[in-house]
Amino acid sequence: MKRAVLIVLVLLVAGGLAAVFLAPTREEGAAARPSSRANSATSDDRAAAPEMLAPDRVQTDATAGAVERTSSAATATDTQPERVAYRVAFTDADSGESLHNSVEALASLDGERVAPRFDAEADEFEFVGLRSGVWRLEARARGYQDFVADVLIDERASSHDRFKLWPVGWIVVRVRSEGGGGIDELAQRLGLETADVFEGGFRVWRSDEPPADALAPPLTPPQRAEQGVELASPHYERHRRDPREVARVRRAARGSTWIGLAFHGRFLGWGQVLPSDGAVEFELALEDITAQFGSLALCVVDESSGASLSQLQVRLMAETSGLRRADIDKPKPDARGCVDVKPLVPDAYDLVVEAPGYAAHHQRIAVAPGQRVDLGAIALRLAPPLEITVVDATGAPLRAVIQVGAWREGEWIDDCVTPNATTTDDAGRTRIPTPGVKSVVCARRFSMGADGRPTVQTQPAAVAVFDPKAPVDSLRLVIPLAHTVTLEFADELESAATLRVIDASGIAVARTSRWSRTPTLELPEGEFQARVLDAFGAELARYSFRVPSGGSERPIRLE
Repeated sequence: MKRAVLIVLVLLVAGGLAAVFLAPTREEGAAARPSSRANSATSDDRAAAPEMLAPDRVQTDATAGAVERTSSAATATDTQPERVAYRVAFTDADSGESLHNSVEALASLDGERVAPRFDAEADEFEFVGLRSGVWRLEARARGYQDFVADVLIDERASSHDRFKLWPVGWIVVRVRSEGGGGIDELAQRLGLETADVFEGGFRVWRSDEPPADALAPPLTPPQRAEQGVELASPHYERHRRDPREVARVRRAARGSTWIGLAFHGRFLGWGQVLPSDGAVEFELALEDITAQFGSLALCVVDESSGASLSQLQVRLMAETSGLRRADIDKPKPDARGCVDVKPLVPDAYDLVVEAPGYAAHHQRIAVAPGQRVDLGAIALRLAPPLEITVVDATGAPLRAVIQVGAWREGEWIDDCVTPNATTTDDAGRTRIPTPGVKSVVCARRFSMGADGRPTVQTQPAAVAVFDPKAPVDSLRLVIPLAHTVTLEFADELESAATLRVIDASGIAVARTSRWSRTPTLELPEGEFQARVLDAFGAELARYSFRVPSGGSERPIRLE
């Protein structure tokens, strides 16, 4: 009897082990992740199309995986991360029109793949149930280049994005390092952020004919968006694209397209793009970059004695916001009151020098590729602070943001003042260092929202000019009432032109980004000039006009 029981137990154990070893295994997320083809400038250079699954199957796979993970950790259900929705819209980069549901899209993370549903009412795709992490978003549509981006999803809030898909009629322009990496690798070797080095640095030329000299830079200005060139900004916040991509260029109607590329004056050559090619690639060496960097040197002294001033603050801010860097924003002077700032990416910079009890120095500096700008000794004079009072049109005090910058006739107000700001108190008062050079002072309404975030009303603004040749100890800035004004022009002007409205201070207080036959602007009562500029900033026409009290119900015709 005992022998029989023992035999039965042995058989049961053997059967159980056989069931375990012979049972088919199930791997979570067994489907392969979308793959991409090796980078090439031949064919149409499209990445291998992402493996698209039917929405129902993808959602089923993702749900099954989630259920399996939950069942394996039933005791930790309360700690499972919250899943959120992610909405995204795709538009034609050429026309700006929505691509609707003609796009196939897929989001993947660690083997988990989710396909969206298309919301026809919102004209958007919605991914449901994404966990926190960096998801790979892939999309494709017939006639467009495949799209790939890494998207950061945060479980604390739903997110929303809009992306451009580029027609195959556009050519991708890429830059690689000597080792084959992208501009990210070059920036890392320099110890700088990618955007700090490359924002606004590339210039592109396009030609339907072969250049006379493949190594010589063209004599014509670089081309712009309206001429079929779109520069890619490396200053991404949420998403990362191919780090080698620097531009896209519309290809020639037929035959080859020749593309020239320069980096801050360093011409990298011409590349021929055949009709079958989708991309062109240029090489950028580390020495090509460092040779284009500039530097700034200055010392600060007392105007009357010539003695060095070391108790001071120096600020240097790039005009291009993407080039502003913490390591150059506030350079520290040495014991002699001198600073030496480098490396500087070629750009325009606003310099502010302040010392307690002295007038402030404001100056706009242009740093050319490879240029060392030596300002020598900057002399500051003793001066009490400047009292500022801000009121509205009725004389009531206002809380306002005060910004100051070097005065430059005809320039846009935000290009004159620096980003640094001072706020007034509830009585509309504040004090700022007295400007030591002719400067523009701008005041805009300021308030705190219910969520505790500050809000600045950009228009209308109060603008005044402080001239140290006719010094005053206080300024009263009145933020006026603004009226909706429509301007009409008698003559034909090119479509690429822009319009600047110059007030009595000589500063542009309103503008249109592109020419409009009937531009509508918000302007206060007063005398103004309207200056029309072409795409390169050359003045095409100038008019004078007046906005009457209460505004004008009829369009103001400029002749």
